[in-house]
Amino acid sequence: MDFSKAIMAIYDMAYSGRDWSGALGCLLEPLQARNLVLYDTGDRRAVRYERHSADPELSRRPELIAEYNALIRPMGAQSFDAEGVVAIHERPAFSTLLDSDMWTLDAAHRSRPEIRFTRERLGLYRRCFVNLSEDPLSFVGLVALYAADRPGAPPASDRRALESVTPHLGKAMEIHRTLHALRARYRAVLSVLDMMDLPLCLVAEDGQVLVANRRARALFEARDGVWMDRQGRLACREDTSHDALRAAIRDTALTARGKGARRSRELIIARRGNPLPVYAIASPLRDADLELEPGLTGSLLTLIDGAQPIAANVGLVADAYGLTAAETAVAHLLIPGHSNAEIAERLGVSPETVKTQVSALLMKTQCRNRLAFVWRVFQFSPPVL
Repeated sequence: MDFSKAIMAIYDMAYSGRDWSGALGCLLEPLQARNLVLYDTGDRRAVRYERHSADPELSRRPELIAEYNALIRPMGAQSFDAEGVVAIHERPAFSTLLDSDMWTLDAAHRSRPEIRFTRERLGLYRRCFVNLSEDPLSFVGLVALYAADRPGAPPASDRRALESVTPHLGKAMEIHRTLHALRARYRAVLSVLDMMDLPLCLVAEDGQVLVANRRARALFEARDGVWMDRQGRLACREDTSHDALRAAIRDTALTARGKGARRSRELIIARRGNPLPVYAIASPLRDADLELEPGLTGSLLTLIDGAQPIAANVGLVADAYGLTAAETAVAHLLIPGHSNAEIAERLGVSPETVKTQVSALLMKTQCRNRLAFVWRVFQFSPPVL
């Protein structure tokens, strides 16, 4: 039998994270079995089936699976399913075991509630179990079910086919569990980033955006100042901003790999449709504990969009560094990126006065430029929703 289609479908399901029903359907096609069902349980005494069935109709009717689970749950270790799990997981990995190898298939067997359910509600009877795990503490398996009106035992050809292809299924399930954990961590990281009221993204050394939070995605979609190109890399409207941003990401990513010394890079990105710029701060990123991916390094890019309302508590910085009331008023207008002339017009003072006040507040806060001051403000009051 040619199981190449089934094997490809199995690994596709493992990496895509989709439901296993499609892969099981491909595996079922060359078999005489009527259905294939997966189980994965940490306790052999408490088998519980999920919606991983090769039968599309059964997959679409989760109430039947829930009803069967409710039927066998009170039986505990006395259910035939639990007995089957114990027996099959005492056998070598990827070996098969027939129901007739464990039970006498007589009238008493057929009258059992779980057997009657599968016969009368699902039209299924005979079973063939497959152990899918080489780990004695992991109870993962496959059950092949045959039509209730089919005479005789499951064919030997099915058993040989299952023993040849299920090593791939077992390995794919291990991959799926690992990737499921990584996806959960990814979603956790993204949910935390989405709580930040600033555009944030994790960027690889070549400018490829690995993760972007809600505010960053909105900024990129506007395609004004900075966005993602077709390859998913960051790009800017002006060549000078584009080159400076790529250099900042590259330098901080090298620091993350231990091959550079730039702790951070700051730059101002001009925009086409708005006089207020986008501030960018690139910092080294390293997954030191290998929580997400071995060898993950890059740059954490913080983007401050002057055109968007920003919840910045300038008062904390003003109190900490002793800014005057006039300097504090100027500081509030520095955050969005207003020029000296714009600040002067808003406050009703001369541009020279604003220039003096900006110099004074930068000196008091020990910031070398406006962008460093903006970053200092957010260090005092992180913009968390």
